[in-house]
Amino acid sequence: MAYLVDGQYERAIECALRSLRENRTYTHAYRLLIMALVLAGDLTEAEARKLANDAFGKWSAEGRPALPTIANVSVPAPEKVLIVDKPNTPQTSVMVAQVGVARSDPDFERLNVMNQVLGGLFSSRINMNLRERHGYSYGAYSSLYENTQDGPFQVGSQVRTDVTGPSVSEIMKEVKGMLEKPVTDDELRLAKESISRSLPAYFQTTMSTVATVGDLYLFDLPPDYYQELPKRIDAMSATDVYEATKAHLSPDRMKVIAVGDRKVVDRQLAALKLGPIGYRTPDGRPVPAQQAVKVPVP
Repeated sequence: MAYLVDGQYERAIECALRSLRENRTYTHAYRLLIMALVLAGDLTEAEARKLANDAFGKWSAEGRPALPTIANVSVPAPEKVLIVDKPNTPQTSVMVAQVGVARSDPDFERLNVMNQVLGGLFSSRINMNLRERHGYSYGAYSSLYENTQDGPFQVGSQVRTDVTGPSVSEIMKEVKGMLEKPVTDDELRLAKESISRSLPAYFQTTMSTVATVGDLYLFDLPPDYYQELPKRIDAMSATDVYEATKAHLSPDRMKVIAVGDRKVVDRQLAALKLGPIGYRTPDGRPVPAQQAVKVPVP
């Protein structure tokens, strides 16, 4: 008699339930006290309440508790530059990143406008530099992540292997340029329009509506957050954006990660003199400088 590699269905369910009951992390993270039920569709409030009561009416809760204080459990890599060897690859995946801010930070919206200017739009500084001006890449971007705790801010691109060093140099130049003076009036206008005009898409489908409203709960934002957001964006000045940028954007704290052909990119990155260089396996484990990385072939 043959069996699926995942085992018998009934046995798998039994093991999964037992594992969940015994897993303290799961029972702490998934509790009614910190859950929200979000419904979107062709139903009235009364119908929604009935569905909720029928399914969860016997559950009890005392309201949303304060988020637990999480200690800083991550230790930053001591090196400034990290290289992951992918021998003979024609492109290098480059990322320049630092720890940013939490979604609840008062400066998040201003930093989001800054991000649009730096790398959030096709017309952004990073993309115009690496793609249009130099032809190093098909595209470059920057991202400001939403997170309940401090989230990452990163700038990245896929660049030709032979211009890995120059690409990193141009990225760092554009990042530092954001700290030299406020964005231009045209840049500010395009960034603000991009954010405000994208808001209807957040409510385009029932699924996107549920996700958007769920984020209000997740990030502890008021119910009218998106109604008032365009007004706050419109009132934002270049000086507002510049002050937030100076407060949080820090090239000195940024790590440079390059995944590519080490024998080609190593000297290029060393020539930039950004700081100590470290080497990692594809899963992040340290590699001695003199040791070659054996990449498994699928």
